[in-house]
Amino acid sequence: MHQPSLLWRMYISNRRDIWINFVFGVVSSIANFGVPYYIQLLLRYIEKPDGPTEIAYLYVFGILICDIVKSLTFGQNLYYGRRVDVRLRAMLSAEIYAKSLRRKDMTGIVTDSTKKGARSDTGMITNLMAVDTNRIASLGSSIFMLYTCPIEIALGVVMLYRILGWSSLVGLGVMFLTSPIHHFATKKYAKIQEQLMETRDRRVGLMSELLQGIRMIKFFAWENNIQKKIMGNFFCNFLLDHRGYASCLYFNY
Repeated sequence: MHQPSLLWRMYISNRRDIWINFVFGVVSSIANFGVPYYIQLLLRYIEKPDGPTEIAYLYVFGILICDIVKSLTFGQNLYYGRRVDVRLRAMLSAEIYAKSLRRKDMTGIVTDSTKKGARSDTGMITNLMAVDTNRIASLGSSIFMLYTCPIEIALGVVMLYRILGWSSLVGLGVMFLTSPIHHFATKKYAKIQEQLMETRDRRVGLMSELLQGIRMIKFFAWENNIQKKIMGNFFCNFLLDHRGYASCLYFNY
């Protein structure tokens, strides 16, 4: 019997919270632009008060209602996102644990796949459960940005166009022109993160090797060699951390 993919199983297990999150995200995005919209109407009325006074009170009440709706829906958005986050973390940890129990012991065996990095040693499994699981699970708490950001960009462009006219499209053009730079920085940052994860795998593997064979190391006086290997890995990890931090600053600013 064909087993569904892990991605599909994660969606099926959390589809109710994902769609509730979607509804709250859309409502929060629309209410977020309701506040400046009613402020614009209020300022226009103050500039030219050509109607009854009750209209101004209606605009103020609209500002209050939009702000309350935005706060409530955004809070619910974060709540359901955290629920998905916790469930994904538990599911991924269970999958990795079950896979590690079924894996073959490839210790000391050198093949083409192990040369290319397709290994499943203790360091890699530890990093998968401690680091990669949290990074993937955090997608559940921020997945609403995939559909709220386009909605907010579209509403923002429309409102700016109504206020400023064609000059508002200059900022949008600058954003499109600088997108290749952001794409390059993102690829650079992703490559550094991949190298950093491999270095962390080797570091955890070295520490596990040290703790498991501490008696042999002391017996054969291999302390200096092991120390050089660990410090070399630590120095490589230190350089990659700084490169990743510099790339992150470049990408954000």
